[in-house]
Amino acid sequence: MKPIQIVDHVYHYPVVEMRDRRPYYLGVISLATIYQFLLNEFNELDAIIENSYDGLYISTPEGINLRANPAIERLTGIKQEFFVGKSLSDLISMGVFSDVVTPKVVATKKIHSTIQRVNTGKETLVTGSPVFDKNGELYRVITNVRDVSELYQLKKDLEDVEKERVRLENELKQVNASILHDNLIFQSIEMGKIAKVITEISHLDVSVLITGESGVGKEVIAEQIHRMSGRKSTGGYLKINCAAIPRDLIESELFGYEEGAFSGAKKGGKIGLFEAADKGTLFLDEIGELPLEMQAKLLRVLQDQEFRRLGGTRNIKTDCRIIAATNQDLTLLVKERKFRQDLYFRLNIFPISIPPLRERKEDIEILVVYFLEKFNKKYNKNITMPYDMVTLLKRFNWPGNVRELSNLIERYVVLSGEKEIIRSYVQSVEYATIQTSEIRDLKKTVEDFEQKIILDTLEEEKSSYQAALKLGVSQSYIARRLKKYKLDD
Repeated sequence: MKPIQIVDHVYHYPVVEMRDRRPYYLGVISLATIYQFLLNEFNELDAIIENSYDGLYISTPEGINLRANPAIERLTGIKQEFFVGKSLSDLISMGVFSDVVTPKVVATKKIHSTIQRVNTGKETLVTGSPVFDKNGELYRVITNVRDVSELYQLKKDLEDVEKERVRLENELKQVNASILHDNLIFQSIEMGKIAKVITEISHLDVSVLITGESGVGKEVIAEQIHRMSGRKSTGGYLKINCAAIPRDLIESELFGYEEGAFSGAKKGGKIGLFEAADKGTLFLDEIGELPLEMQAKLLRVLQDQEFRRLGGTRNIKTDCRIIAATNQDLTLLVKERKFRQDLYFRLNIFPISIPPLRERKEDIEILVVYFLEKFNKKYNKNITMPYDMVTLLKRFNWPGNVRELSNLIERYVVLSGEKEIIRSYVQSVEYATIQTSEIRDLKKTVEDFEQKIILDTLEEEKSSYQAALKLGVSQSYIARRLKKYKLDD
């Protein structure tokens, strides 16, 4: 290698390149050029440190600060010059930091991070990184201080935006579901047809017979007809469950009684529901349970629009609309002579049959939204339901219809949205509704039910270990059953 040369009184250094392990002379470079290059590198590094949004300070392994950048002042409220020359233990004793990572980096020779709150109240992520010299000895510790309180606030803002999105989405679903007077809630085609019928007949004084399984919402339909009719402004909406009133009291409930009509009769007598519902609507629920002798008296009221109180001698006029409902097959009761045919024809002028919830599963999601909002408001909570639970409810063949769905959602809200409430209910009801008369192969029925429980639990828990823990069996048991049922894929 050629020695240093002096050219025009400027020192030049040789520049070489290694080729095949041998140095080749390329020329010389001036000391001024080297100095300018190093100065540029230093300025660039200095600009990076000074303009870093994160706080940076450089310290010796002994914990003495050599340098700090302006971001430190933003995070701690203390001038960056104050850090220089101070020991980290002094900064802790002064309350600037609650902890430092430098000792941990010195002890482990590795990067170390911690979350700590600085004296300004900001929560920060502090990361210390070791710097080694050419001999592998720890030379400096560079500490990065990042304000994560802003990240937490951003995360909270995103969560608030998501909650607002869900709220608006649910509101949109309710609007699209054709909610009539906040009472009749649906989005299925079947219920849409019924809503159209209600709109057409509500203002007409025709008798309506509503049929459907228990819990499908017959009373809701009856009340909706009254709300949309002109009778809402002229009279009240009264209802009676014919199955809930003792046979010896139902006549006095419907028609009232005069003073002294029977032992224990109230002084001055009592008006009945037909009298109280004048100019309004009377809803007779479970009409199929009405005794035959009362059916004859009801028929006379429908034909003549008048009645007598129990023990009375004068006729009382009434102008009330009758809406009846039943979960029984009245045509079968007529054949069995348990229900009067003439009364059936009189009530069945306009029939409305409500399909069960399992036959209109499009309504389940909007009903879940409605009941969540209703019971959140009632119990002052903010419970939501994950989509997988809504999907499970939509797969479920509801034996208890809308009323049972309402009860389940209320229980879910009260118990703060525990998914196990939904899953346990579905599994227990599906097991309970297995009809023994339908079982032809006991072993296969048990195996089918075991498969369903295992798959449902795996879907919820996401691991065979957690599923086994929940079901109270070993993980190997789950694995064997999956292999047996060819479900191990």
